[in-house]
Formats: sequence, C-alpha cells, structure tokens
Amino acid sequence: MLFLTGFGSISFAQAANHRIQLGSDPAYRGRVMALYTLVFQGTTPFGALLIGWLSERLGARSGLLAGGAATVLAALVVLALHLRGTGRREPDAPAGAREASDAVSP
Repeated sequence: MLFLTGFGSISFAQAANHRIQLGSDPAYRGRVMALYTLVFQGTTPFGALLIGWLSERLGARSGLLAGGAATVLAALVVLALHLRGTGRREPDAPAGAREASDAVSP
C-alpha cells in the first residue's frame, strides 16, 4: 500500500505541476508557479505543527483521523465545485434535429 500511495502522490504532484505550467499565460507563469508552490508545499509546516500538536494532546489516532477528515473534506469541496461547474445540463440537440422539428411544428 505504501508503494501505491507514493506512486499516487508523485503522479498527482507531477500532473498538477504540468497542468499549472501549461495552463497559465507565459507572461505570468513565474508568478503562478510561485503561488502554486506556496499553496502546494509552503503550507506543509503549518499543517505538520497542527497535527503534531493534536497528536500530542489527544493521541496519534486523533492526528490520523484529522488528516483523513481533511482529505475527505477537500475531496467533497472539489466534487461540489466540479458539479457546480458542469451544471448537470442536458446537451443541446444537434442543429439538424432542431431544423427538422421546426419544419414539422405548426
């Protein structure tokens, strides 16, 4: 399981880095990558301090539960944003089908 977790982590980091670099305007790529690095890696020490403090106070199990809860919460937020962005709309009818239905309508 550790191998699969490591593989997934490296794959995600590489894919996110790739998407951020290719999806940003070349004039702003440096700034975008600086913000990406701050968000993706720069906040790790704060999270480590928080989970370390929680684990010291309430035990190691609480630290693991907090990490899992944060992961599930982040996944739910991303899912909600994705569903909101897609809008769950019905696809438009092809142009030819619209013209044919207009011709038949009285």
